[in-house]
Amino acid sequence: MQKSFLWAAGLTTLLSACGASEPQVYETSRLSTDSLLSSVLYSFERGCIGNAPEFSVAGMRTSFAAYQPQLAPGMHFFASGEEGRKCEAAVLNYGTRRPKPSVGDINRLAESLARHTGGMLKPDIPGAGAGGAKVKVGRTTYNVSGYVSNKGRLTLVVYD
Repeated sequence: MQKSFLWAAGLTTLLSACGASEPQVYETSRLSTDSLLSSVLYSFERGCIGNAPEFSVAGMRTSFAAYQPQLAPGMHFFASGEEGRKCEAAVLNYGTRRPKPSVGDINRLAESLARHTGGMLKPDIPGAGAGGAKVKVGRTTYNVSGYVSNKGRLTLVVYD
């Protein structure tokens, strides 16, 4: 029987008064410098990547509780997962004008997954579409990706 979880926390810092942000450079190693996005990426790394490949519901819940991202007012953080298969984190009301995860951010998360699991990394390449990075662990290939929807939802996911 597969176990799943949904964890939610509405956290606040300051409203995205920053408005429009500088365009991101999408290189394979360039990391985003936005503090709010970095906080969400860090929480995802601790909550999802740190619990791979088991994606234990209890482990993910504990990790996300310990590493909550710093969000602006009105934003809401949700994490969900399926034991042994995937983990996802999302920020509702993140906004379409805020920085998107760079290819470098996704590759850094995938590198962390490869180190944590002993897997083989296939990094994301700029301009290659929305494929994300991949990490092969034994016979299983995990995809690591992140995006902002046209409705302003930031999503980070690792799945097989």
